[in-house]
Amino acid sequence: MMNYKEALELAAEKHKGQFRKISGEKYISHPIAIANKFTDEKHKIVAILHDTIEDTDLTLQDLQNLGLDEKLIFYIDLLTRKDNQTYLDYILYLKQYQIPREIKIEDLKHNLSDNPPTKCQKDKYLMALFILNNKL
Repeated sequence: MMNYKEALELAAEKHKGQFRKISGEKYISHPIAIANKFTDEKHKIVAILHDTIEDTDLTLQDLQNLGLDEKLIFYIDLLTRKDNQTYLDYILYLKQYQIPREIKIEDLKHNLSDNPPTKCQKDKYLMALFILNNKL
């Protein structure tokens, strides 16, 4: 099974040359910040890889071929919003799963604090945080 160090190396390789839109920092700083919020190996692995499917050429099949646990691949897939999925449906679906929900909460908090979004994005992120943090 892939460990956190291997997942970090993979994420750093795949995000190489990518930068945060507003801060200009290397993009890998974002998943590292999310992963650093957790001590559990599973959380850390999913957190470090949470944007790789959406933002790089890495596929779920690649993760399987590299030996990543199927449950963790499922969680990474949940954290990857699909083209035909509304943002609300995406948030409501992943809310059902503890690890993806906890990672998405930290992802949203980091996006709000580190990379100030537009007012529309800020409202969307705050709505998502409300939903993820509360029983509806």
